[in-house]
Amino acid sequence: MRRPALRLASGQRRLPAPLPRPRHAPALGASPNRCRTALHYTAAALRKPAFVRSVTIGIMLCVAPLVYAQDAARPKTKVWVSHSGSDNIGRELAYEVREHIRRSAAYELGTDAEHFFAIRLVTLDPDINNASRGAATVAAVTITVINLLPYRAGNPQTWLPIYLTSTIVLSGRSRTSEMAKGIVADLDREAEDYRAALLRVSP
Repeated sequence: MRRPALRLASGQRRLPAPLPRPRHAPALGASPNRCRTALHYTAAALRKPAFVRSVTIGIMLCVAPLVYAQDAARPKTKVWVSHSGSDNIGRELAYEVREHIRRSAAYELGTDAEHFFAIRLVTLDPDINNASRGAATVAAVTITVINLLPYRAGNPQTWLPIYLTSTIVLSGRSRTSEMAKGIVADLDREAEDYRAALLRVSP
């Protein structure tokens, strides 16, 4: 998991930027990495015979699309792109992200009910009260993945999505496609890291 960062429209600088922990971020103690937490409990579950079959099958079914994502004969990994915001350039950014996912060889668009990864965008116009409003958008981008732990009622650690990374994107109208490409590249990097982590704990 990487620190939240500010990506300027030029794409030349990445500066640390504070971002409140989202609701789906780690909730176990002070652990900053929900992915490692989930993998820890998954590995522990694998040592218990009652969970071996269900967890192993779940991991393999989810890992397979990632392992073979570049093979056209294999199913693509579903990605849900969620957008919250009323600014026009924010809408354009969300549209461009979806278009990059749609054209991807590794991913296809999913829905809230059916996806493996999620890209969650929250955008606003930084100049909404100025004469230059409508010229740019600031977007908080969060990437999450579904939870692979066996479901247990009353234990949100077994059903909340797993937080992977967050970035803050500042983009003008002419840069939305470039910024969207960078967001999907971030997804690629996080997907590869998560795939490698899953393979390390699978039996």
